[in-house]
Amino acid sequence: MRIIKKILPVLVFVLILFGLVVVPVMAETQIVPKECIGTQMNNECTLTSVENTITTVAKFIIGITGSVLLLVLIYGGVLYITSAGNDSRVQKATEVLKYAVIGLVIIIVAGMVIQILLGVLSGQ
Repeated sequence: MRIIKKILPVLVFVLILFGLVVVPVMAETQIVPKECIGTQMNNECTLTSVENTITTVAKFIIGITGSVLLLVLIYGGVLYITSAGNDSRVQKATEVLKYAVIGLVIIIVAGMVIQILLGVLSGQ
């Protein structure tokens, strides 16, 4: 029962965050362009359509990883605040926050690489 009391607020927070962040992103994005769906693909399905599809998928993945990063940062912060001076808990919280910042750098670099590749491939 004690574990449920600890996990339930976190689970509720994650579900609310999922509903506020992930579901609208999923509803807004259409992965495969309309002109490329169906058995009678006409000449409207071009390389630009494929490029838009790749861009949509990349933005979706970066959005999901950003949401997970936010949760990890919050988790690390809560660990740090509740450590109460315990050295092992402070060290664990510091590691979580350090890896979250490393993840943030990776997400930012991945976004920049995607933007550069799209700029090069589209000729801009």
